[in-house]
Amino acid sequence: MKVKKIHSIQVSLLLVIIPVMAISLIILSVLGYLTSKRIIRSSAEQEMTQSLSVASESIEKSLSNNSMVAETLARGVESVYRQVGTATDADTRTYQAMLTSFVASNDETFGGGIWFEPYAYRPEVQYYSPYCMRENGVVTYVNNYFLGDNVHYTDQDWYKNVTRTSESSVWSTPYYDDFAQISMVTSSAPMYKADGTLLGVATADIDLTQMQQMIVSLPVSAQGEAFLLDQAGVYIAHKDSSKLLNVNILDDSNASVAALGQQILSEKREAAAIRWTASAIWRGSHRFPAAAGTLSPPPLSTT
Repeated sequence: MKVKKIHSIQVSLLLVIIPVMAISLIILSVLGYLTSKRIIRSSAEQEMTQSLSVASESIEKSLSNNSMVAETLARGVESVYRQVGTATDADTRTYQAMLTSFVASNDETFGGGIWFEPYAYRPEVQYYSPYCMRENGVVTYVNNYFLGDNVHYTDQDWYKNVTRTSESSVWSTPYYDDFAQISMVTSSAPMYKADGTLLGVATADIDLTQMQQMIVSLPVSAQGEAFLLDQAGVYIAHKDSSKLLNVNILDDSNASVAALGQQILSEKREAAAIRWTASAIWRGSHRFPAAAGTLSPPPLSTT
C-alpha cells in the first residue's frame, strides 16, 4: 500500500509539474517570438531609414548640381550678350560651345537650353532657342529647338515661372517631353540684360528615369513599396509605371494609400515621421528641396 501511495503522489506531482512546464515553455516561446519580431522590425526600420537617407542625399545632390548648371550657364550668356549685344554668327558659335560644355560637365544633366526673349537674340528673329541633349551617351546640339507647330517656349511653365521670381533658379513640375520621349524635370535660371530687363532663360534638364529606378529598387518590406511624389502628390516614381505623372496619390484606387498620401502632403516637418494606426505603421515622409517631392514607403503590416 505504501508503494502504491508513493506512486500516486509521483503521478500527481507530474500531473501538476508537466502542465506548468508546458505553459512556461509556451510563454517563453511567445516572449522569444515577440522579442525576435521587435528586433527584426527594428532592424528593418533602421535599414529603411538608412535607405531613405541615402536616396534623399542622392536626389538632393543631383538637383543641386543641375541647378548649378542652369545658373552658371545663365551668367555666361549674360556676360557674352553684354559684351556684344545683337548676336553675330561668331557669337552664336560661342553660345553653342558654352551650352555643350556646361551640359557635358554634369553627367546627370540630360539636356540644356538657352531661350531668348522674343527678338532679344536678333531684331529679325522672334524666337531663338539653342539646345543640346544626350543621345547614346553623346551630347548633341540643336540650333533651334522646335516644340511643335504654334507652340512657343515663352508659354511654357518652366519659362513663365522664371519671369515671376527673384530666385537664382526655379524648378518645374515633372513632365513628359514629347521630343526627347522621357520624363524630366527642369531647372530654369533667368538671364538679364545690363539694364535689368529679362534677356531669357537658361535651363538644365534631369532625366527622371534613373531617379525612378533608384526609388523603386529601395529595400523595403515584402508588404511595402517606395514611391516618389511631386509637391502636389502626383507620382514621379512608382512600380506601376502607368501611374507616373498621371495619377495623384490622393486619387489612388487603394483607399489606404490615398489616406497615406493625405498624411504625407499635410506633413510640415522636414524630418521623417512615424504614423501609427490601428492596423499598420505608416512609414514617414522625407521632403526634398525644390520640386523633388516626398519619398515614403507605404504601410507595413503589423501581422
